[in-house]
Amino acid sequence: MTTPQPGSRPRFLRVGRPAHVVTLHGEPTAPDDRPVSKGKLIRVSGPALPPVRLSAGPVAGASLELAFSMSGGVDEALLGRVVTLIDRLSEFETSLGGPGVTHDPERSKTDGGAVRLVLVPNDPTGATERLTAFGRVAATAVELVVGAPVTVVLHPAA
Repeated sequence: MTTPQPGSRPRFLRVGRPAHVVTLHGEPTAPDDRPVSKGKLIRVSGPALPPVRLSAGPVAGASLELAFSMSGGVDEALLGRVVTLIDRLSEFETSLGGPGVTHDPERSKTDGGAVRLVLVPNDPTGATERLTAFGRVAATAVELVVGAPVTVVLHPAA
């Protein structure tokens, strides 16, 4: 390990907004038999690692449902673009300081040409108000992509 030079500053990752403090607990599920390197650490220069999106995952409680129909059945490519659009809208919300939403594929459904996308907030605090606003923006954007009306249903936390 190298000793920092006097007057030098440590390097930090830039996250763009304050990070949420979380505590992770975990126990190994199997013993780790891999060899441990006893060599010295080296500095590697080169291109930076690609950005990683961290999410605390969906929070049980409130949810937002976007329902629409696709004529002629579900077009998987178009549905993929809709889910990507929802992800980008969520990223935009987080860039404005909000917690964003997560698409819940377990509760989302497609049946014939009918599509139901379920979105859940990443933070339960003020979720009903945020999901209402997010639903208005998301419905308008999805309507433009699929060319069909979108029904928004808010399911408040119990």
